[in-house]
Amino acid sequence: MILGVILILFITKTFVLDVAQVHGKSMLPSLVEGDIVLVFKAAYGLRNPFGGYLILWRMPRNRDIVVAFKPGSESTIIKRVWIQEPLVLDQQTGIFLLGDNNSESVDSREFGPVPMSNILGSVIKLP
Repeated sequence: MILGVILILFITKTFVLDVAQVHGKSMLPSLVEGDIVLVFKAAYGLRNPFGGYLILWRMPRNRDIVVAFKPGSESTIIKRVWIQEPLVLDQQTGIFLLGDNNSESVDSREFGPVPMSNILGSVIKLP
């Protein structure tokens, strides 16, 4: 029984839902330092961190807030998706992420588009 509960919690945290804490001022006023958010990992379809497989996924919608790995780093960032239409993607193109607080944000204006493989999920702010 306990093993079953542990297995369900592990699967949920790994593939469906996780918790993250906001660090920094880049998402002010939407999210403030210390806010706890839920990360819906299944929001954009399956993700394959090892590469080499064909997967089915959908694009984040314009102005969604997402959690992503900063390119070249293991640290995560929370940013808002910003898509200018028309959007044309190929394997070299990623998602342009902008913080809500332009004057304090380190985002895609500095480090460029973030590959879809780095998108961890959609953020749900807790009350």
